[in-house]
Amino acid sequence: MLWTATSLAHSHLQPVSRRFANGPFILWMLSLSTLMSVFFILWDLIVLFLAFLLDTPPSSLTPLYQDDTKGGGRRRPMLCVMSAVNNNQMVIFLLANVLTGAVNFSMNTLEASSLTCVAMLCVYMTSLCAVAVFLYQHNLKIKL
Repeated sequence: MLWTATSLAHSHLQPVSRRFANGPFILWMLSLSTLMSVFFILWDLIVLFLAFLLDTPPSSLTPLYQDDTKGGGRRRPMLCVMSAVNNNQMVIFLLANVLTGAVNFSMNTLEASSLTCVAMLCVYMTSLCAVAVFLYQHNLKIKL
């Protein structure tokens, strides 16, 4: 639905412009953010499914439940990748900025093909998530 609204706004109102941060740009960013959240949730579900298939207790992958002190001691589910990023937010943010700079210095992003860009984004996100999950699983919290 957001992608349709973005397309309509781009074609009937004005082109997407990051420089002016216009309406179509905001819709585009909402669409991308929603899509990335869906991918994170799907990834966590895949990890849980694989843990079930391999008969590995999910607690060895991640603490799947967090105690909710406001809810009378109830336990609420947590997602692995989101919890991992939440554990070291500043470190992951700084690492993402360094990786962005490394990508921009290593290749001409304006002339790269679509396949190259998608492959680079997959490597970029996988490495960020891997670092976040590694730090989280080993209970390493880096304070800056």
